[in-house]
Amino acid sequence: MDIQTKKAGEVIVLEIGGRIDAFTCEKLESELHSIMNAGKLKFIVNFEKANYISSSGLRVFLGAYKKLSENKGQIKFSNMPDPVLKVFALAGFDKIFEIYSTEKEALEEFNEKVAESKKQNYA
Repeated sequence: MDIQTKKAGEVIVLEIGGRIDAFTCEKLESELHSIMNAGKLKFIVNFEKANYISSSGLRVFLGAYKKLSENKGQIKFSNMPDPVLKVFALAGFDKIFEIYSTEKEALEEFNEKVAESKKQNYA
């Protein structure tokens, strides 16, 4: 598994490649926790280069989701190949997580929520 991180404004984008399984999920979990512990609470996980996810990988994302929710953070997913999307759907995770076709769509959703929040603060 390969993980690349980049910043898009206040959002951290994780580009994941390869297999997310019992052998690699510790690296993913460590990366997510490291970023969250640095105070970054908005994530997009781009699965474009991922080809497999196991229940161990799903567990990592569920743990991150819970921690982010407790701290008013969010995680969104994008660019899921069919095999990865099928595993998410079988586990019911497509009902829990926001899944977008493209990274751009997920980022736009974050930006819309920021704009709405600013409008409410001025009202």
